Order: sequence, then structure tokens, then C-alpha cells
Amino acid sequence: MLAFAVTDGMLHFELAATYEIFTAPQLDYDVKICGSGPVRAGRFTMEPDLPLDQLERADTVIVPAIEDVDQPIDANLVRAVREAHRRGARIVSLCTG
Repeated sequence: MLAFAVTDGMLHFELAATYEIFTAPQLDYDVKICGSGPVRAGRFTMEPDLPLDQLERADTVIVPAIEDVDQPIDANLVRAVREAHRRGARIVSLCTG
């Protein structure tokens, strides 16, 4: 599974552009969006496919860029990404993600 770890304040373009690439019909990725609940990105709100704890199933975790790098990041997201890394998942950061 390829999973996006999403949180409030992320840049929707970073998520959307990368999501479109990995969900292209000719690719065979199982792509999921994981988050703590409804996530606000700019003027958009999205409902993740799976809760953050499901990052533990991911082979690759993509962390999109965030708007304000000075704002605290959701501790549950940080914990879930660290746990995925500890387990051996590839972690991909987009820009400030």
C-alpha cells in the first residue's frame, strides 16, 4: 500500500498532483489517504480513506507539504509516520512535508 499521511494545513496541490500520478490507470498501486478525521487543505475539506494507525500497513508513506512550518504538527501523525519508518516503510516528504 502507498499511503498519504494527511493533516490540517497541508497544501492541497501537493497531495492532488502526487495522488494523480500514483493512481494513473497504467500503475498498479493501492493508494490510500490516512488521517485523523476530516482534513482541511486550503479551501477544501477531505475525508481520509483510513485512520492514521493504518500507516502501519503501508510500504510507502508520502507526507505532503504544509502551509505553515511554524505551526505544531498533529502528534498522532508524527507518531504514525515514525512507527511506519521504524517498521521499514519508505517515507517520502514533499517539500516541507
